[in-house]
Amino acid sequence: MAHSKRFGKYYYYGCAHHARRGNTVCPNRTLLPQVEVERELLDILQKQLLTPDTPVKVLKAVNAKLRAQASASRPRVGEARKASTQVVRQINNYTRAVAREDSRHSN
Repeated sequence: MAHSKRFGKYYYYGCAHHARRGNTVCPNRTLLPQVEVERELLDILQKQLLTPDTPVKVLKAVNAKLRAQASASRPRVGEARKASTQVVRQINNYTRAVAREDSRHSN
């Protein structure tokens, strides 16, 4: 949301429903200056996320997820191998059947 003043625009965070439709839709008139909100947010993020142990925590979490996904996909790999073996067997059966049929007709 922006408000114009004599020397420029000032941006605020506030309820869009209140701004567009008024008190009957939303009684929340709170407006927070965008610059202050974003400065506070960045300060919080820096204090909580940009710490020396953050990369280690992220790496551990990513590795845990990857291990979980890998172990969950192992049964599916086995199933896929079985299915592949069956398909190869069927193709070989069809190939032999076609070869037998060809040899019958060529004699």
